[in-house]
Amino acid sequence: MAICLFIPVIWMCCCPVSTVAKEIKLKQLVERMKIFDGNQIEIKGEVAGDIMKRKGGIWLSIDDGSETMGVWCPKDILPKISFIGGYKSRGDILRIRGIFNMACPLHGGETDIHAIEIFRVQEGYPLHHPASPERIKWALILLALTVFTAAAYWWKKSLIPK
Repeated sequence: MAICLFIPVIWMCCCPVSTVAKEIKLKQLVERMKIFDGNQIEIKGEVAGDIMKRKGGIWLSIDDGSETMGVWCPKDILPKISFIGGYKSRGDILRIRGIFNMACPLHGGETDIHAIEIFRVQEGYPLHHPASPERIKWALILLALTVFTAAAYWWKKSLIPK
């Protein structure tokens, strides 16, 4: 009976901890770079900026609301990206599992994440920024004032003899 109690203790001491990565915010990653360097991490964030296709892989910029970081991924694991975040759209939300590099030797010492798995959690969507009536009113007032000032300048200039 006593051996049955010790088996779980021995199991926990001798077996490695699971390699499943816990999701972490990029700000925490940046603040504790030395701790996470070379370790497997998981992040979730919006695809922002440009997708840059390079020889051997693709660069993504991922923004999780706290920081933005470059992610290097092989072409074959990247899911279809419908929207890239910017002024006109909210980017797709991706969950990325990969290896964090404080100073990546393959990419000129840059801080990056080398993706192992990427899943699209949520598709992005277009954003609309309608102009408010108040702004339109002030734009028209300023346009009229500019036209009036320019006309007065040209009229006064035409009265001066040459």
